[in-house]
Amino acid sequence: MANDVSVSVKWEPGAKMALMSAPDKMMYAIARQTLDRSLVHIPFKSGKMRQTSMAAGIRGSNGNYYIGSYTDYAKYVWVMPRKTHWSEPGTFGKWYQETYKKFMKNIVSISIKENELK
Repeated sequence: MANDVSVSVKWEPGAKMALMSAPDKMMYAIARQTLDRSLVHIPFKSGKMRQTSMAAGIRGSNGNYYIGSYTDYAKYVWVMPRKTHWSEPGTFGKWYQETYKKFMKNIVSISIKENELK
């Protein structure tokens, strides 16, 4: 005796689009939180790197987002070692990377929670 089963799915209006866009929104939220939490760790002398970082915000689309300090010298400051005598306490090189590593679980958790389907 065969067990025949038939299933059909009827999408609620907007549900399919919400489901498909959730990963993109989560990735954007991860980038945004990383940028926001990194602000106080971006080396500060004139303030230009912090200003350009916040002004540029999050760039990209379709789940491929990036952040950066858009100054001509950020790439040099990025690789400076921890032992560098920073002009402001709490600043360091690789600020986005270090901030994300430190808060990764929290950042990801919040990003998922904020963008979960309801």
